[in-house]
Amino acid sequence: MCGRRGCAGAHASGPATLRHAAAGRGRPVSYQEPREGALNRVPRAVGAVEFGCAAPAVAVTGVVEPVQPELVIVGGGFAAGVPGFVDVFEARPVCLARPGRPLPPLRLAALGGESSLHRAVLAARDRLLLTQGHPADRSE
Repeated sequence: MCGRRGCAGAHASGPATLRHAAAGRGRPVSYQEPREGALNRVPRAVGAVEFGCAAPAVAVTGVVEPVQPELVIVGGGFAAGVPGFVDVFEARPVCLARPGRPLPPLRLAALGGESSLHRAVLAARDRLLLTQGHPADRSE
């Protein structure tokens, strides 16, 4: 989560989903509760997962139309750890999509919970290489 107001991560992250679930329960909610609740199709847990899917679904729908990717990868620890997260997530953009514009398939990231951190590290490395240049690229 980046910390900006309105950021999809502020609403879509595991911690944000747990805060939403806790507000509904009136007490703190552990990660295990929505995970087990999703497995057992407990309505309260399914509702918390659906809440966590809403913001990224809007973001994905908004990006997919102009970019037209062949595939959308869903990553992060919450997505990897909550059974059925991708199925719940996939249903949201379908409801938001423009008629006649099919959405690409959604898949869970191969790195699961490590995918967000891994991509952030790669992005930082790439930015560093662009701003400072790679030592092998310098002419001596």
